[in-house]
Amino acid sequence: MIMAIAAVLSGIIVSLFNRIFIVGYQKIKIYEYKGAFLSTQILSIFFLWLLIFFFFKEEYSVVILSLILAFALCIHEFLRTDYQQALRFNRFSQVLLIKSLILSLSILGLVGFFGSKIQAWHALAAQILAAFAISIPLIIKRKLFHGLFYLNKSVHLSRYVLSGHYRYLIGYSIVLAFFGRLDIFMLRSLSEAHDLSTYGSAFRYYSFLLMALESVKSVYLPVIQNTSSVAGMNTIFKKHQKYVVLSIPVILIGCFVSQWIIPWVDKGRYPDAPTVFLILSISAFMSFAFSPHVTVIMKLEKFLFLFLLMVFCFWLNLGLNFTLIPKYKATGAAFATLISFLCVNSAIFLYSARLRKT
Repeated sequence: MIMAIAAVLSGIIVSLFNRIFIVGYQKIKIYEYKGAFLSTQILSIFFLWLLIFFFFKEEYSVVILSLILAFALCIHEFLRTDYQQALRFNRFSQVLLIKSLILSLSILGLVGFFGSKIQAWHALAAQILAAFAISIPLIIKRKLFHGLFYLNKSVHLSRYVLSGHYRYLIGYSIVLAFFGRLDIFMLRSLSEAHDLSTYGSAFRYYSFLLMALESVKSVYLPVIQNTSSVAGMNTIFKKHQKYVVLSIPVILIGCFVSQWIIPWVDKGRYPDAPTVFLILSISAFMSFAFSPHVTVIMKLEKFLFLFLLMVFCFWLNLGLNFTLIPKYKATGAAFATLISFLCVNSAIFLYSARLRKT
């Protein structure tokens, strides 16, 4: 349990700081002292772990190892975000690929050496090794540690972010993180284990669509952030419209084939899983079509709008889950997700279009 909590919370922190890194790169002048920005992340994770340690004192060894892993992943993602901001997407992907390769080889080596005696901390150590092995040499080469120990600069960055309108970006990121996990939590609370397994079966394939969506976002955010004109933004979105059209046959074929593949893989244990996958696929398509427009809102720093929108849709999602899950089970959770994300993405699209006209 502690590792799951730690993974979620550290993921929220890293995602939040990486978003601020790209959005505020010029405004906050992060490029002057990237190391100070990294140290702010590291300190945030450290203080979070002190809080976790307070509640899990009896598992101090796991807490400490998880803390080191959180530092490793923080540094790894910081390197990738720096490549992302510089629009070096080949390097952005290669770093992750090499880390995955090192991790796979490490796990194979551990299994070969320890066999059935392998323990959880061995896997944690392998993840730490993989993250540090690829990240540290490249960070040193790119001089990203410059300003790492400039604590006064870190304090200044923290005060600027927490006291200005960037605090709404923090709020948006936190609510978004819980918003994306609300369906699983509500199903676990309001339905039976079989319904959760049904949703999990569909979600396994839906996660591949989410990976594609995140890849699109990772490209659009820095590209639009570096675009200096509305005409340039419109050109980018015209190209995106072509990709949306091209994705329609892929989504349709995936939904059609899933009616046979999912029951075959799950041996017919979850008959509602194909329907759930169909609903979630529509949600993923809508997000792919409209969510990149959030980059315009971030570029223009309309963070209060994003925060208020996400808070509203969070409560909408909560209410829909309370209403639909008791009667429709996993299918109800999928519909709640679809409606909520449709509300988010529609509002973002309309506001983005309005901003680009003014």
